[in-house]
Amino acid sequence: MDYINLEIDFIDRTLKAIRQYERFLKENQNEEAFDVTMYINSLTGLIIFPKENGFLKKFLPNDRIEEWYLGGSVKDDTILTIKDLAIQLRHCIAHADFEFGSDNERQIDKVIFKDTKEKKGVIAEFRIDDFKSFIELISEAMIENARKRNSI
Repeated sequence: MDYINLEIDFIDRTLKAIRQYERFLKENQNEEAFDVTMYINSLTGLIIFPKENGFLKKFLPNDRIEEWYLGGSVKDDTILTIKDLAIQLRHCIAHADFEFGSDNERQIDKVIFKDTKEKKGVIAEFRIDDFKSFIELISEAMIENARKRNSI
């Protein structure tokens, strides 16, 4: 199937790819999991690709951070909305200003986003489950906002 509305279709397919990957892992438990890589690639596509046509500013949710129950993931208190967070994460990804962390030295269990350019330090630190939830929620919210506004 071809893309009809490039941004919406891309976001929708990204969300479906994440869910398809999760089903694959459940059905093939002996396979090595690369879920963190999948989530970083997905977020990169979700917040970098659609920006070029003004899609992000138009359809990112303006919900307050606390409405999304991100488990204390946001560390920069100047980030007040999901839109602010997504834009900051976009800058971090575009400038490779993120790293992975582990509590047990064997498995990645968090993604840490930093703003070294502005010297803000850590702006967000997501546990992997919270990161996955954030990616799914932001995808669903952008699709819903676009459909509500009859822009597709």
